[in-house]
Amino acid sequence: MRQHHGILGAVAVLVLLGAYAFMPRVEEHVTMLARDGLYESALREVTALPQNTPRQPQVLMQIYMLREKEGNYADAVATLKEYLALRPGDEVARERYAKLLLTTGDLASYLVEARTLTAIHPDAKRIEQLASLYRLHGYFAEELDLLHTYARTAHLDSSLNERLGSLLAARGDWRGALEWLSQADRAAPDDQSYGRLLLLDVLLRDNQRKLALQKAKSWIAKWRSAFLTVKLIVAFADAAENEAATELAEAVVSLMPEKVFDIVGALTRRERPQAARTMLASWSTRAVKSDRDQWREYIYAVLQLGDFGEPFQLLARLTRSGAAPLMRARLAEEIAAAMGMQALEPLRQYLTNEVLKTRPLFAGQLAQFEGNAQLSLHYLTTTRPVDLTSDQRMAWLAALRKVESTTAVFQRLTRLWVAKQLPPEYYQLLAEEARLRNNNYLYSAIWSSLDK
Repeated sequence: MRQHHGILGAVAVLVLLGAYAFMPRVEEHVTMLARDGLYESALREVTALPQNTPRQPQVLMQIYMLREKEGNYADAVATLKEYLALRPGDEVARERYAKLLLTTGDLASYLVEARTLTAIHPDAKRIEQLASLYRLHGYFAEELDLLHTYARTAHLDSSLNERLGSLLAARGDWRGALEWLSQADRAAPDDQSYGRLLLLDVLLRDNQRKLALQKAKSWIAKWRSAFLTVKLIVAFADAAENEAATELAEAVVSLMPEKVFDIVGALTRRERPQAARTMLASWSTRAVKSDRDQWREYIYAVLQLGDFGEPFQLLARLTRSGAAPLMRARLAEEIAAAMGMQALEPLRQYLTNEVLKTRPLFAGQLAQFEGNAQLSLHYLTTTRPVDLTSDQRMAWLAALRKVESTTAVFQRLTRLWVAKQLPPEYYQLLAEEARLRNNNYLYSAIWSSLDK
């Protein structure tokens, strides 16, 4: 009897050894079937392999891969989960498992698995992707916890520090928000603005006015943006920090004089007239040394604010300070364009010949308004049409016709044409006048020059 049992035991061992010896051949055959696309046959063979053996993890991995190739994702997930229970440290398999969960739409399980993967192997890209998914699906508490966990590591860049600060600000944790938004500010590229605008709001809520103003000035210098500058000034005004808003407005004039009127216009539309007036006043004090012709924009801006007397006061100040005659003449010209020639009557004492001769067309028009045809003709005849814009050339001709006969105007234009100083806008008019006067030579010559 004992001999019989011994024989049965020996046979069992031989069978087991044979199974182990046979398994690699089965796996090779399975691989060949899978390569040929025969997934169902391959799966049938591999699932028939002995269970609970040392090779069980490898068998489960093969089953998972075949089920995934078949498109049987639900069973593939279950198989891979079983595999991970045996090999929990297999990071590659865990990555596959997480990806498969996302494929099947099991977002909640995926987020748990992704957090586990992040804990096993934290890196900036993994944290950013997980934080983005939390944010996308409204898991804000989980996102905050994730960012807090890795906040003091090298894995968070300026954008994630900024996000952490914004989440804390949304909860009213101003000190916490300040810490991470400040860190983001130090590391972020110069052109970034969202986090910095949020940092300004936090600083103002935390009553750190001096630092807020200091930061705002430095950002304006980096951005050089009228749009963002308006946002900063409005933020101070909304926080009832009017002195800081005024100081910032004054700083802008020095930093971006070319954008002053864009900013003033925006502030006016945003109903922040005090800051707009401050900028205009600051700009006007610098206008004495300015060589830019921005008077039209200035007049428009002050009229938008309803400060109708400001241009007159500025002209008086420019006169007293000895500003260039051309600058004063241009300001007077824009006042007249916006308000009419009659608006210049209180300013007439400032418009001396020295000033008016720098803008002879304007001077001639003013003299006509005042009824002095002889003085008007004097200024108009000193005007060089080639120096005028197209609209001004038509205005010059219209003004000239009021103080000279048609024949005198014709002769003047002819002299200019012969001297090659007549702008093209007048060619057709002169040719038509020549035809009416039977001056066929001049008529033909003008049209011939146009053909060239």
